[in-house]
Amino acid sequence: MRSAPGHPRSLLVITGSIASGKSTLARAVAAALDRDHVRTAVIDLDLIHATLGTEVRDADGWQLARRGAAALADAFLAADVHVVVVEGEFRTPLEREPLMRVHSSAAVLFVTLRTAYEEALRRAQADPTRMRSRDPVFLRAHYDAVAGPLDAAPAGDCLIHTDVTSLEASVQVVLGWLRRTATVRDAPADDV
Repeated sequence: MRSAPGHPRSLLVITGSIASGKSTLARAVAAALDRDHVRTAVIDLDLIHATLGTEVRDADGWQLARRGAAALADAFLAADVHVVVVEGEFRTPLEREPLMRVHSSAAVLFVTLRTAYEEALRRAQADPTRMRSRDPVFLRAHYDAVAGPLDAAPAGDCLIHTDVTSLEASVQVVLGWLRRTATVRDAPADDV
């Protein structure tokens, strides 16, 4: 996917549960696109949420952060960034809605990551930067709560099981999917 005038714009949204590999995959995909000279930006929903004051975070702050991520993605796409990668929790139609109004000419593509609770717990506990997600009780409650929305991921999502698919293979799946959708907007979803 070479950067060129008129290159199709894409908004790539990587979603999944805690410790499913969203940030890792987003950075790896962006690095691969950068090596191919594709103008790319990465937006981390957690970082946008962290910029909100305590009062705002308590009052539907996650949805406000999602709207902020959508606005930032729109600005990047309008400024000739070809692929904007947004990573965070965008599982339900309500959570996805702000992104669906981004830059009318951009293809909006969702990648849903799945991983087993045990692997997520291993990853979270090995990461000293994590806070609450290292707690097995908190993480189990999160996994129980998100099981339904993840199981109901739309058929158009690219589904990757990160507990059995390597990072390198996941990047190749996403890049292949992006290349196909750069020319065919309604490409079939992948399930790895």
